[in-house]
Amino acid sequence: MLEVKNGSFSFRDKKIHEDISFSVESSEVLAILGPNGIGKTTLLKCIMGLLPWQSGASYLDGKNIKDIATKAFWSQVSYVPQAKSLTFSMKALDMVVLGLVSKKSSFAMPNKEDFELAYQCMQKIGVEHLADKSCTNMSGGEFQMVLIARAMINKPSVLILDEPETGLDFRNQLIVLNTIHKLAHEEKLSVILNTHYPTHALQIADKSLMLLSPGHYKFGKSKEVIEPELMKSAYKVEVLMDSVNSKDCSYHYIIPTATV
Repeated sequence: MLEVKNGSFSFRDKKIHEDISFSVESSEVLAILGPNGIGKTTLLKCIMGLLPWQSGASYLDGKNIKDIATKAFWSQVSYVPQAKSLTFSMKALDMVVLGLVSKKSSFAMPNKEDFELAYQCMQKIGVEHLADKSCTNMSGGEFQMVLIARAMINKPSVLILDEPETGLDFRNQLIVLNTIHKLAHEEKLSVILNTHYPTHALQIADKSLMLLSPGHYKFGKSKEVIEPELMKSAYKVEVLMDSVNSKDCSYHYIIPTATV
């Protein structure tokens, strides 16, 4: 379980997060939502210790992450930042192998077994056909999936993703979301993702954390958090929410109707 207890963080005397608490357990997906500039990416960095909580703490299986050695922590936690295009050429297989850096010494060169493991990981994600393709020639969806494969090569217990579906077309959004959902349940991962899409949170997230303002948030089951009044409070819009059934599945949709 990954847990935050009473976390607070400020930047240049401006409160970003105050007394925030939440948790995500094995085989669960937690979605973090809120308007632009509310501090979603900052929160991810605080969770992982990349930015220091000024009070409160993050815990991994009950242990304060400050007391976990850096290498041991990153062998259990994998982070997929917002996908950005590379300025240098690298094949996808090489990119996935880079995910082993936390388990190898600083100057160790990857060996045959490392590349075999990377290819197996790409097969599991369904992107082995990209192994020899340059990351600079990939679509956004292809590159995002390669980054997820890189994150999974360490066999982590926690997977953290920053806006994994942003900028992708419908098909690639669906591929990424289905992959995240599948990994959480088949690999028994604790998954945290930031998203701009409340409908995506309703689709795959067991829990949601809605950031409203510094010191104000709502955490709970996604269907309890993502509701019209909280959406209005967070995003300053009136919304219509409903669901449709197709092929024995229920799909939720949210339509913003007016600003407030």
